[in-house]
Amino acid sequence: MERCTAGAKSVLGDSASVLRCGDLTARGGLEAIAVTPLSGVTQSQGQVAVSRVVVIRKGSSRWSTELNAQKQITNPVGYLGIDYIDDSYSPPGYLLAVQDHRSDNSPGLTLWFTEISPKGENDEATPIEVSWNPAVSRFQEFTTNQDPQGFRSEIKNPPHRKP
Repeated sequence: MERCTAGAKSVLGDSASVLRCGDLTARGGLEAIAVTPLSGVTQSQGQVAVSRVVVIRKGSSRWSTELNAQKQITNPVGYLGIDYIDDSYSPPGYLLAVQDHRSDNSPGLTLWFTEISPKGENDEATPIEVSWNPAVSRFQEFTTNQDPQGFRSEIKNPPHRKP
């Protein structure tokens, strides 16, 4: 855990907190889910309010970021869980829940992101499900309520919606 905490602080700063540490995606390496906690937000059981989330992996010389959620959720390939970027909307963070299975009950590290409203309340928006996809070796959005069901490809350059 000490190595994960050091890695989290190197990526997020001194306020970083580690939620999980270990071989999280079953690839035989050290990984961590690290967050910057967000105070003053009502949380449900099993959720934590965060302003930023990263999933990091220890390489030979440094930690690499495999998933980054701040204003948007991204992996190294592109954006997850959006069709466009709304430049007029800036949520302070997410309510995050971490599970060991997807919504289709398949095993796999899964993170559920629910946007917090700009006023700091639970937005009651539909959560975005992000899970490790071993077929492409990266985190992707997973959906069972859209066609086609399953993992969704990233958007590399989403359009911006101006206020």
